[in-house]
Amino acid sequence: MSFTFEPIDLDTYPRRAHFEAFREMKLSYSVTVTIDVTELRSELRKRGLRAYPAQIWMLSEVVNRIPEFRMSVDPAGRLGLF
Repeated sequence: MSFTFEPIDLDTYPRRAHFEAFREMKLSYSVTVTIDVTELRSELRKRGLRAYPAQIWMLSEVVNRIPEFRMSVDPAGRLGLF
C-alpha cells in the first residue's frame, strides 16, 4: 500500500458534486455507539496483547482498506488519496 499523496482529477471524478457540497458544509452531527468488547478483551488477554494498541491496529487495518477513508486535501487544496 502506498502512502504517497495521489491527487484526484476533479474534472473526471464521478463524486465531484458530493465533494464540493460537503466541503463547504460545517459538521453538524456525530455518530457514536456503545459496543460490547468483552469477548475481544478476553481474547486479547489470552494472547497477552494490550487493548489500546490492538484496537488502533484493528481500526487502521480496516480503515486503510477503504479508499474513501484515505482521502484528504493537501495544503494546496487538492483532493487526493493516501
